[in-house]
Amino acid sequence: MTNRSIHSLRASVTRALGGLVVICALNSQALGQNERKFFVSMSEYKSTLAKTLAFRLNNTGYRYPFGGTVLLVFVVNRSGVVEKAEIKQTSGSRYLDTLALDLVRPGTSFLPFPDGSPVKNLMATAPLHFRPRH
Repeated sequence: MTNRSIHSLRASVTRALGGLVVICALNSQALGQNERKFFVSMSEYKSTLAKTLAFRLNNTGYRYPFGGTVLLVFVVNRSGVVEKAEIKQTSGSRYLDTLALDLVRPGTSFLPFPDGSPVKNLMATAPLHFRPRH
């Protein structure tokens, strides 16, 4: 593997956590010896992101006799602010799709990235499952 291909691998790292897939845009020059620390801190960040999404999903006030799954894609900057969000796969219900998108609309805040993180932004793909509630 060449130096250039290693650099490319570090430029985008993909990890999965309970259906949440996160791709990080890295400043690979900042990684170096801090690589292990970075992966641990970003793993914790992704876990917190997934828990925050689950909390928001469970507190939407959702009442609907039908369920469904919405697949969202969103970009979070290092300050924790959502820059872009879109539905990658609809649930088939405009109501569920709108509820899901409201969880990550641009401007929505999550925690900022860990201190010293070489990540510029991250793109997350999240399947949100709505269960029927009356």
